[in-house]
Amino acid sequence: MKINLIFNWEEFYSKRTDDIIPETINLLEKTVELRCIERPLSDKKLKSKLANLIISLTLRNPQRIFSLEKQHIDNLNQLLENLLISENEKNSLYNKFSDNMFYKELALESINDLKMIRIYEEIILNRKWAICVNKTNKKFIIGDNPIAIYNFINKRYGIYNGIARRDTVITFPITPEYTIIIFPNEYIWGKVYRDKRIIIEKENDLNILNSLQILCAERQIYTKDKSSLDIFL
Repeated sequence: MKINLIFNWEEFYSKRTDDIIPETINLLEKTVELRCIERPLSDKKLKSKLANLIISLTLRNPQRIFSLEKQHIDNLNQLLENLLISENEKNSLYNKFSDNMFYKELALESINDLKMIRIYEEIILNRKWAICVNKTNKKFIIGDNPIAIYNFINKRYGIYNGIARRDTVITFPITPEYTIIIFPNEYIWGKVYRDKRIIIEKENDLNILNSLQILCAERQIYTKDKSSLDIFL
């Protein structure tokens, strides 16, 4: 059973997410490089592809799987306090709900919930988007949790803030030169740069965006230019 779950998990993301990344990056680069287009992210087809990538990668996040596990274990503990069952039956339940693949399957079910995906997509698409264009000598880095979420109210980082909240900033480095940034609708910079390019010319601004990847990463950071990490080492 576990083998099938692993296969389904990887196969699903290969078809749903990994296989469409090159196509989406190619479309993004072509659109942004056309200087005659003032608002490259006003392209509805492009933005919809990016929104679905963001949702899929967020639901794949190991922190979310851990959060699902913690929630179920907490609920299970409360339930078992009121059930008259044997220790063997309790252990059997704990074994089931301690299996990481069980929560991967839950995550897989949620990302197949098209109604929920459409709700998330509508919320994200109705926010203020911009594309950061890197003009420094360093590169954007990317972590193993590439959808970096920052809550500017409680100053917290990570998936726990949720992509649908109104008080979060979402960043997604697409290439070493381009990073998508999604602002809350009330955020002034979102109104100024809506669907436009934000030219990053100062390394300090680049480092701020790169630091979000480091803070939200689970284990790994990837870069084409090792010097882009020097300030963090």
